[in-house]
Amino acid sequence: MDAAAISDIARKLIDAQDRATTIPPIAAAAPGFDVDTAYDVLLEIETRRVAQGWRPVGRKIGFTNRTIWPRYGVYQPMGARVWSHTVHHAASGHAPSSRSAWP
Repeated sequence: MDAAAISDIARKLIDAQDRATTIPPIAAAAPGFDVDTAYDVLLEIETRRVAQGWRPVGRKIGFTNRTIWPRYGVYQPMGARVWSHTVHHAASGHAPSSRSAWP
């Protein structure tokens, strides 16, 4: 997949996250979209988020449960950064959250 397509996918994903909305699966609309391409998109997203002032504070590893791999069409664990903008620390072990903030 070329750089323009990767950039466009990154833009769409950032926009969806920023607007708290869903979009159709990327793989359905992008022939040849695979794990390596997904990590290329992730690198583009990380570059843009850092430029926006986001700060990485950790990593999230997903799909560590092999029994669900066939259901989602993945066959390895996948990782991504966790950002200061998306982590909320629990004061005294309590983290209240209002559902009204969710779409």
